[in-house]
Amino acid sequence: MISLKKTNIYKHRKFFLWKFIEDKKKILDIGNIGFLKGEIHKNSYFSETFKRFKNTKFYGIDIELPPDNSQQYLNQIQHDVNKGIPYDSSSFDLIYLGQILEHLENPNFVISEIYRVLVNEGKLIIDVPNPYSIDRIFKYLLFRTEHLGEDSHLIFYTPDSINRLLTKNNFIIKEIATDWEFKSKKYWLIPKFSRNGLGSHLLVCAVKK
Repeated sequence: MISLKKTNIYKHRKFFLWKFIEDKKKILDIGNIGFLKGEIHKNSYFSETFKRFKNTKFYGIDIELPPDNSQQYLNQIQHDVNKGIPYDSSSFDLIYLGQILEHLENPNFVISEIYRVLVNEGKLIIDVPNPYSIDRIFKYLLFRTEHLGEDSHLIFYTPDSINRLLTKNNFIIKEIATDWEFKSKKYWLIPKFSRNGLGSHLLVCAVKK
């Protein structure tokens, strides 16, 4: 069992991601074109990541086609990862699964494929909505309602369920955290230690055994 009380907290999700990226490595971004160069994402923190790690080789998989200006996108392919990951075993040093896990029809299969294409000691970074965020807790306490956020979201993951999913596929969790983005200033009266575990997203770093 993993306790949210023991999680770290970050002001923004990008700082968690940057903590684990090593330059001059190969990174696969599943489901987010934004890691790669392109004007439609010039203001996203994924393009910040691309600029910050200039010697890193980024690859991307998305279920949608790359945009019209695809010549600005490096190593981007259209593919549904529910059907597998079309790369050789031990191809990547880090894989980013940002706000994708909750959409997957067969998460166990996809995580097993991620394990296959990671090198030994390779890292998997996961970013999912936090069912224990302060907004969702207040909404449930006041109105007894819950919502998965989008119609395409299939499940809410908790720290314990993510831990079980990853452990089943031979990953070891190195860190679990939540974010506390600047938009949450409305809760500034809540002491920082009490916010731990209540951010809008769960952030997980796991390592391939």
